[in-house]
Amino acid sequence: MTLKYFLALLLLFSIQSNAQYISSFPNNYTDNELVEDILFGTTGCVEDIEVTNTISGVFNENTKSYGYFEQNGSDFPFESGIVMSTGKLYNVNGPNDNLSDDDGINWGGDQDLENAVGLNAGETTNATILQFEFTPKAENLSFRYIFASEEYQEFDRNTCRYSDAFAFLIRKVGTQNYENIAVIPETTIPVSVTTVHPAIDVQNGCPAENEEYFGQFNGYYSATNFNGQTAVLTAKTEVEANQAYEIKLVIADDTNYRYDSAVFLEAESFNIGANLGNDLTGNNALCKDEVYSLNLLDTPNNTTIRWYYEGSLISNENASELEISEADFGAGNYQVEVEISGGCTATDEIEVEFYEPSFADFELTQCEADQGDTVFDLNLISGEIESLDLNIINFFEDEADAENNVNPISGENVSSFSAQNNTRVYILVETVQGCETVINLDLLTTLTEYNPLESLNCTDENNNVVFNILDLENFITQENNLDFEDQITFFNSHDDAANNINSVDAEEISYPLNTLPQEVFYRVDDMVNCTSVSKITLNDIESPILDTEEQDLSLCLNNEDSIELIPNINNPNSNFVYEWDTGETTPTIEVSEAGTYIVDIFSSDASESCMTT
Repeated sequence: MTLKYFLALLLLFSIQSNAQYISSFPNNYTDNELVEDILFGTTGCVEDIEVTNTISGVFNENTKSYGYFEQNGSDFPFESGIVMSTGKLYNVNGPNDNLSDDDGINWGGDQDLENAVGLNAGETTNATILQFEFTPKAENLSFRYIFASEEYQEFDRNTCRYSDAFAFLIRKVGTQNYENIAVIPETTIPVSVTTVHPAIDVQNGCPAENEEYFGQFNGYYSATNFNGQTAVLTAKTEVEANQAYEIKLVIADDTNYRYDSAVFLEAESFNIGANLGNDLTGNNALCKDEVYSLNLLDTPNNTTIRWYYEGSLISNENASELEISEADFGAGNYQVEVEISGGCTATDEIEVEFYEPSFADFELTQCEADQGDTVFDLNLISGEIESLDLNIINFFEDEADAENNVNPISGENVSSFSAQNNTRVYILVETVQGCETVINLDLLTTLTEYNPLESLNCTDENNNVVFNILDLENFITQENNLDFEDQITFFNSHDDAANNINSVDAEEISYPLNTLPQEVFYRVDDMVNCTSVSKITLNDIESPILDTEEQDLSLCLNNEDSIELIPNINNPNSNFVYEWDTGETTPTIEVSEAGTYIVDIFSSDASESCMTT
């Protein structure tokens, strides 16, 4: 036991020593440096940057609720950037070993945030704000972020109900109305715990919401001290060049200070003038044979464009579109530089994957018909295929037809397709990436046959032989190794069994001794909807016949004497089984004490109902 504890501690130490967590720094940069040097970085497409307002929680410790962070060798997606929290900054660092649950001195909420995400006035608290003005030299901007929260709780319905709030608000300087650009792509829905999460499969849980934008639930050794986080998201909008704008980055707790949240902004991801959109990876990956155009939208006039693949300049490509495929360049990192008149150079990059679907062959098994082809319902495979997030387009008899989506199996024949054993058909499916691929479906037949059986029983006092139906079912189940869920039905003829008519409905069946043997047919309908018919022969079995006259035998007292007890059987048989009340099982026994001795005798081929005493 000591050794086991030692190994467990050694393993725990090893895991802890390899785990890495982000590091956050509340005071390493001024507010202007956070915006100019960390968020905007080296882009030359913005000017007149000025931080106009910051709000942080006030704590007794020397910390704030926002600041700079570094990846620090962890698996966090961003190398560095700005983090804004609804709690103390040092509580955003991993591991995820305690609840980030901080409050500050007189730390209120934010009305602009409440308006942007649809909360009631005064509903937010512990608002952290970073607000600045800038003038873009191009017509679009974007930046990348991750939202993380303690309110992400795996296997807990609270994930469906509660979320802190955050927004990236932008407006022209001198105007009143903000636009929130921290929204689910192609919608106006604010990103939050309740709008981005997987299915919560518990009582009173909820289905998934925009799951493709959810990142992960975090365990103990998470890079951050939050229970879950989104995927990397991109906030983007169109702007007017040379027009001054104001951006307000704000995050706050909802209702009370409990269960903190944070938003991480990637360093130098504030992109102005070049936008290639989201990465083409995962569910957004390109299909194997797809030709795709990387497209710069709203490129200003008088610009110089340069494209790069994996860091190397692509020769003779200077248009606003770059056509790519797996044959031309292929998967990898693409970058574009847009040199705008006036000395502004905007850059953006995108990761590209090509998805080649690969699936194992599927099988559909049907009971073999008595004659000719077997009829298959091809729709029965739909559940298995759809569980892989595939959409069935058509079924085909020829592989080339499937690849070209011509000559599909007609709709009525899909549900009643006739084929012989080991016939292959083809299914054209579409993946979540929109890629089409062909899957093989092998049609197999099975013929279940059961050997004829024999059941024996003894005659009763009326010279009849009675067979209990339940006993027969149990006997057939055991002999054929059936599942207890399989249905067994008895019939008096093979045709009745085959057609499932005129079944024997009694609890027992009885035959006069002189009419045996009798053939009864049984039908098995098993769990895979296969039916088989076989027969069982019912016959009598010889029972022991005893001389009914009791025997009185004498032993001498005070004398070491014994006597052999021999049952008086009129029809001895080597298949008879003997069970004496003394526990012995031999045909005769030796006794040395006076008393009454009882022996039960029955055939080894029959049940104890045929016992003679």
